[in-house]
Amino acid sequence: MGSRAQVGPSYFSLQIVEAIRQLLPRSGMTTTELIEKSKFSPNYYYVRMRADAPFDADDIEQIATALDMTVAEFVTLAASTLVTEQKAQRRIATVDKSELARRLTFLSNGLSADAVMELAGPDASFDVLDWQRMANGRGDGREYFDVLTTLATIFDVDPRYLYQTGDRELAEQIEAQKDFARAVDETGVTSIAARAFDEISPAELRALTKTIRTLHQERSRT
Repeated sequence: MGSRAQVGPSYFSLQIVEAIRQLLPRSGMTTTELIEKSKFSPNYYYVRMRADAPFDADDIEQIATALDMTVAEFVTLAASTLVTEQKAQRRIATVDKSELARRLTFLSNGLSADAVMELAGPDASFDVLDWQRMANGRGDGREYFDVLTTLATIFDVDPRYLYQTGDRELAEQIEAQKDFARAVDETGVTSIAARAFDEISPAELRALTKTIRTLHQERSRT
């Protein structure tokens, strides 16, 4: 009888990942610097930080050296690192990376990566390189659900907008709503009677948005 394949990452693999996350800010290095000093490619590093594959012994030695630690020090610390049940059970969403990038670009609406990280806060489950990778459509199209739902909370949208990238109807509705809200904010229009967004089609919302902006431009010229 053949051996049974292991399902999911081992607990120690998760401990290694968690140890890196905890040690990196203490080291004063950025993620980019750690990747460079460890002589990894960004994709190689992120696949392993997502626990899709384990760091091997050589990887661990390179990481320890980059963090100015011995392998024994690093492994001992990792072995004592607690991985919460939530982190151990992180789910992954398969998305269209180009469409996810388009949606994130729409939501961020010109915000810099640093501004997005500021909105996310110091305890965010992603870092600036994660954001740049997703916003630029790089990677393999596999993202953590909790990262996508955190981003949805930051930008105040239904989380399905980010993890159901094949749902064009939902995207059209949310983008029409967002663009309308932006037009109201940009123009200072407050006299429009608020109707439930769900009762207005995306086409109607876009027409109303265009009307608001056109009227504002005409008044600004007078």
